[in-house]
Amino acid sequence: MRSFIIIVLIALGACGSSKSAEKRKASPRETKCLPVVQERCGCVYQCASGYRDPDVDRGRWHVAARAWEGKDVRGAVMSWCGAGDTCTPAFSVEVPCEKQCTPAAADATCRFDADKKCVTAADAGGAGSGSGSAMP
Repeated sequence: MRSFIIIVLIALGACGSSKSAEKRKASPRETKCLPVVQERCGCVYQCASGYRDPDVDRGRWHVAARAWEGKDVRGAVMSWCGAGDTCTPAFSVEVPCEKQCTPAAADATCRFDADKKCVTAADAGGAGSGSGSAMP
């Protein structure tokens, strides 16, 4: 009986040193610069930066938008076709609607500039924070 217990303990020790115990390398944080929309309300906002950790967030993004006082809001990346056939990737944020808007096209020129700021082609000299108020 004693030798059986020793064999079991040795076997358990061997299992504990398997490759499953090795740390898995974490995926790098993913970032995007996209327009922001409230899909349920039809509201479209300026560009904002968002990030997610692929190993943790499972498709949900943290979006920093001035429209919500610079607080991170949760959202998902979707294709926004607000004003017709031209669709643009956008952050669809999960915040309550304060008003209903007429769906409009989202800015397809959102990009990160050399300083890693989220800007649009309309931003002069790359200045601009990339988030803000609703478009008319």
